[in-house]
Amino acid sequence: MTQGMSDGPTQRRLEQAAQSVFEQVADAVLIATAGGVIRSANPAAASIFGVPQNDLQERDIRTLIPAWEAVALSAPSTERVDVLLRRADGTSVSVQLSLQALRIDDGPGFVAVITDRSEIQALESRLHDAQRLASIGLLAGGVAHDFHNLLMIVAGNCETLRNQPDWSEAQRAKLEQIVVATEHATALAAQLVALSRPVTAAPGVIDLHAALIEMGRLLQGSLGDDIKVEMRLAGEPRYVRMNRSDVGQILVNLAINARDAMPDGGRFSIGTRTLTLDPDTAGARHLAPGEYVELLVSDTGTGMSEEARAQAFEPFFTTKATEGGTGLGLANVSRLVRQNGGEIRLETAPGRGAAFVMLLPVCESERVADAAAGDPDAPPTGSETALVVEDDPAVREIVVAMLRDLGYRTREASGVTDALAAVEAEAGRVDLLVSDMVMPDTSGFAIAERLRREVPTLKVLFMSGYTDDDALSHRADRAGQAFIRKPFSRLVLARRVRDLLDAVRVSAPAS
Repeated sequence: MTQGMSDGPTQRRLEQAAQSVFEQVADAVLIATAGGVIRSANPAAASIFGVPQNDLQERDIRTLIPAWEAVALSAPSTERVDVLLRRADGTSVSVQLSLQALRIDDGPGFVAVITDRSEIQALESRLHDAQRLASIGLLAGGVAHDFHNLLMIVAGNCETLRNQPDWSEAQRAKLEQIVVATEHATALAAQLVALSRPVTAAPGVIDLHAALIEMGRLLQGSLGDDIKVEMRLAGEPRYVRMNRSDVGQILVNLAINARDAMPDGGRFSIGTRTLTLDPDTAGARHLAPGEYVELLVSDTGTGMSEEARAQAFEPFFTTKATEGGTGLGLANVSRLVRQNGGEIRLETAPGRGAAFVMLLPVCESERVADAAAGDPDAPPTGSETALVVEDDPAVREIVVAMLRDLGYRTREASGVTDALAAVEAEAGRVDLLVSDMVMPDTSGFAIAERLRREVPTLKVLFMSGYTDDDALSHRADRAGQAFIRKPFSRLVLARRVRDLLDAVRVSAPAS
């Protein structure tokens, strides 16, 4: 009797403890008969199926897990299998299911443990996307050096041809198209790499309106006669801190999407206005208070659904056919806007086009600096002696020709041995070293260090075609040294060389 009384409370406590665990466990748990009738379900099961917990009892489990019978045939087993379950709203969810045999009402039954894999799959998908981005960045960075060397040859020869006096207007127009294509190709390599790594290049201050007008002219010819480019810019210049190439990338990506959304033609509009955000408004939008330019870029295309709008800025998301888009364009636009201290939002609906509203902080204090940077006067010249070290002969020829056109005496070399021979031939009277940073058997840094033993006052201008070369450019930022990114124009080279040579010469290192 005593033994029986002790068994009763103990059994109840065990049952209560089991019920508590059953209610609190994170995985969904169902207890069902061998025939598939659900006897009990925990709250997690109700949540995953989207029905009240009590409504699951006495329900046929096969209406919720179509593969139940096939899985049950393999029980008892602790092995998890991937199955689809059907929710109350008709949607399907990928889950992992494991079964254990259990006696229910003196008959055979099962305990089914269900693990929702949707969050895991979302994380796996994001990881896969991140790996794809890293692969693209690695690929673009790996080919950028050779790619930019080729662009350097194209751009350099175009600049030489520009100076020929006997070109017709039609010929000059075609030449300008080659120049523009070269600039866009350069931006494309940067775009691919930038998506997979932080950008550390310091932006300058530009007249946003001037950059928009320039790009608008180019886009009108690219979009075709059936798409009209409209410009509605606020009256006075608006200055922002960003790279001019960023403006180009933003507009090109939005224009490509607009063109695809308007197969029968339409309008591609670019407009601006000035807004002032007070501290409360700015704080709510995670921006700094102050004056902003609102850049509105819109089209009259097919528009997007709410679901597509919500994912529009995610990398690799696209509403186009597989062969029609990469899903990188809008992700890159969003990155560029936020990188430059702004915000972007998309307003769209099916059949009502798309409007991209971007806020960019105004930078009024440096108008003069921007005007000086855009000075179209003739490039500065010189008469000093420059040694060009570049392993690609075609690129070396372009750089040497640019320097000679600017009045400099030049020597050239393909590596450190030739460079030392050139310095010896000049009896050490070399003022400037222009060297590629990365070469097959050495580096520009090693060459500069070796030559400075012979010419302690030597100024050094490093050049590189690697897109991912910010670390290299920071390393080059020392007294008597500077950096220039390929492909570059004669004007950019002229200013960089002159600034470097006119700086205070470094003192000879102590022996």
